[in-house]
Amino acid sequence: MVKSHFLSIKKKKKKKSSYQICIEWPCYIVQSAIVPGIMYLTDHHVCFYASIPKNQVGFHKNGHLLLKKSGNNYERYYFELKDDVLTWYENSSDHYSPLGKIDLKYVLTVRKSKKKKYGIRIVTMNKAWHLQADTDAAVIEWTNTLQKAIFRAKNNGTSLKITLPFENILDMEQTEAFEFQKFLKIRAVGIDDSFVVDEVGLQTHTKI
Repeated sequence: MVKSHFLSIKKKKKKKSSYQICIEWPCYIVQSAIVPGIMYLTDHHVCFYASIPKNQVGFHKNGHLLLKKSGNNYERYYFELKDDVLTWYENSSDHYSPLGKIDLKYVLTVRKSKKKKYGIRIVTMNKAWHLQADTDAAVIEWTNTLQKAIFRAKNNGTSLKITLPFENILDMEQTEAFEFQKFLKIRAVGIDDSFVVDEVGLQTHTKI
């Protein structure tokens, strides 16, 4: 329904913009975190809105990971995730001389590596960082915690708002994991105020 409406609007040339809400659905946005909210469809935009409970505790995790250096060489460092920053040190006792850090507000994606066993790939606008854990369980723990921390770093207010103009949307794909669970994947430019191609995943229990 969203895709067909989107395609029909794209074919029309309207002189005036009404920006009226045509349809709305309760759904979940599936990005760095799964957040319940409402998807709105207007004559010109696909929008998502959700209230975000304020996290009073923050995110904190530490441990040893391998970091890819020049070539295909990896070196072992002590990593510490604290709130919005991932920092690494020579060892766990040296917290005064960080060797590097990643500001999570500027991270585009963090995912399990498809090529490296126990690998983690963190992508920013300027660089891709390649890490390696010791076990698959550690990979899951680090990626899940990083994704939640990234989401909080980029949405530090009390609400999440995403507005995608139709002209920025490249493609929509609807899939069904189960009979009662449907996913709508939207590929677009301009997500997170950047000009790179990114994806927004929406999950709902109703027909979309």
